[in-house]
Amino acid sequence: MYYPNTTLTRMFMLLAVVQCAGALFLEAYVVLTVEDHLPHEAVQVRSGHTVPMYASLFIFGFAYELLLFWDSLRLHSMIQVVGLCIYNLLLTIYAIFQPRQIRDALGRLNDAYPMGRERPILEDPDAVWVDIKPALLALIWVLAVGTGLMCFLAYKLHAEFAWLVYKVIHADISMRRRVLTLEINVALVKFNFFFILGFLIQNIVDMLDSSDPEFGITIGGTFIAWSVAIAGILCARRENKWGTGIVLFVYFGGAAYLVFKVVKLLKQPDYYMLTIFGIITLFMLVCTIIAAILCLANYDKGLKTYADPTARAEIQSRNPSENPILLQNTAYGVAPFLPHRMTLE
Repeated sequence: MYYPNTTLTRMFMLLAVVQCAGALFLEAYVVLTVEDHLPHEAVQVRSGHTVPMYASLFIFGFAYELLLFWDSLRLHSMIQVVGLCIYNLLLTIYAIFQPRQIRDALGRLNDAYPMGRERPILEDPDAVWVDIKPALLALIWVLAVGTGLMCFLAYKLHAEFAWLVYKVIHADISMRRRVLTLEINVALVKFNFFFILGFLIQNIVDMLDSSDPEFGITIGGTFIAWSVAIAGILCARRENKWGTGIVLFVYFGGAAYLVFKVVKLLKQPDYYMLTIFGIITLFMLVCTIIAAILCLANYDKGLKTYADPTARAEIQSRNPSENPILLQNTAYGVAPFLPHRMTLE
């Protein structure tokens, strides 16, 4: 079990915990406040799903981000650290759009009259808005400040992680490029998993009719996304060509599904935020496909030795004065740990 063991890594992890705890508290307050003013009939209209949809996305997003923080520090992956900064920035942008979406939904609930009800679902949306507005604005500030501090700590962590990686790969430029491609591929798989699952969750929450065939397909898609993410990472680290090929086939199928959904959402102006989220998800998936293909091209070139986190951690933990292979020849991956003498010939 990994625990942050330096001042910077502890500060980075503490920032993640504090930010996620504060953001989840504010989001929970908004959800509970809105739900207290809504009758059970609210689930009959789409606007009644807006707040639960945002809440489910943020709750999953922050919980997943906390896991990625720990994973990035465990792997000493600067690629994932930079990705987390971008990820947090995207959550901040999404939080900026959240107040408008919720206020519009509250206004529509004021005009909604479900069957068997003579009064609107929400009779006083302004009163609810006054109660939740401070929490929504505070959430934006929490994420904005957290993103700024995160970028600062990421800049400081760069030197620390760069040295740890150098102790494993040294000055072999070609191998460094292969490892970088692998790390980008793995990081994209992890971040893309959130966007795909977040998009599917929003679709599930938004569906009113659970008998719709697309509802079952979307539920099944969540398990497929989880399985493919794990398979994509394992196949890349173990250089499994057949497995990577199957994962790529599923990626292309997912991209086709996302294109279908985005085109469908473009015809519904009320869902522009979900449309934007779908476009971002599609873009991330295309980047993941490209990275997986590049990673596949690097198989059987000695990358497997460096792809094993356990082996890398063992090398990184060695004392330089006791390590006889610090100047190893990494040009040939089949025998990366053979010591040799350097000459000035």
